[in-house]
Amino acid sequence: MAETLLGIAPIWQALSPLLHSDSPRLRTELCGISLASPIGLAAGFDKDFRVLAALSALGFGYLTGGTVTLGPRPGNPKPRMARDVGREALLNALGFPGKGAEPAVQRMRRYVAQTPLVASIAGTEIDDVVACHRLVEPHSRAVEVNISSPNTAGLRAFH
Repeated sequence: MAETLLGIAPIWQALSPLLHSDSPRLRTELCGISLASPIGLAAGFDKDFRVLAALSALGFGYLTGGTVTLGPRPGNPKPRMARDVGREALLNALGFPGKGAEPAVQRMRRYVAQTPLVASIAGTEIDDVVACHRLVEPHSRAVEVNISSPNTAGLRAFH
């Protein structure tokens, strides 16, 4: 539902002036990248870089799209989310579902907003990670390699 609403980018662009802060106290620099705010969106929400324009309008200091893999992946079998009532927790076991790097790069090419874009990538083979990095790097300000998904088959080899 959130992706559907965020897919209506003109609404969020109209609201953008109300959602952004121009406070000099929030401005920061991370690895040579100037950020309007240290508060960013982590990987996992916009897995296929589908709603970048709307997310940029929400006032984040940076956006992390993905995690993207070189080729498409179906993710883990459903159900992928589980509620642990005893620990008051929601457990995520998505397993990197996504369309792959090529469709993500096509969307990244169209992204023109000012919010710095970070690409999160992963793979189960080093060659796949390197190839994915080569595809996304020219279109993002930074690239993170996600090896922290213990519920993704094949990724545990990097641990």
